[in-house]
Amino acid sequence: MPTESGLMIIGEGKSVTIAVVLTAFVLFLLLIVVIVMGIEDYGPKIWTALGGRVVPPPDRSLAGARPTLHGNPGALFSDDAYPADAIRAGEQGRTLALLHIDATGLPEGCDISVSSGSTSLDRTTCALLMKGATFHPARDANGVAVPGDYSVPVRWVLPESE
Repeated sequence: MPTESGLMIIGEGKSVTIAVVLTAFVLFLLLIVVIVMGIEDYGPKIWTALGGRVVPPPDRSLAGARPTLHGNPGALFSDDAYPADAIRAGEQGRTLALLHIDATGLPEGCDISVSSGSTSLDRTTCALLMKGATFHPARDANGVAVPGDYSVPVRWVLPESE
């Protein structure tokens, strides 16, 4: 019913009351369906239908895991990858690289833990690993991907001359 100013107060009309009751009833039915059918099965589907984004739960079987290498890093270190200046200088040796792996499994940094004695070989070790190595990320106690470190030993042996 309009007031003296001509405005209708919310809730005074039958149409508003019917809309509120109908909305409450639909929400109640939806809640019953979710409870009866299982919130784990239908909750995400309903949430997605309403425009939400469902994030899968972490894989708890991987809880506490360190980063693991995906593929063969040896493929990165072919004779063609051997630095030309190290070949000319007759440099060879063992390098131990410590890679810092982000939560997506990609290297984000590289430090040399043990040097081969050759700056060129050490620098090339990090460059090749940063460019081509991929990992399965580390996992925390809940199975959520987190940054971690991975050590990669590389033995540089001069390629044989043809």
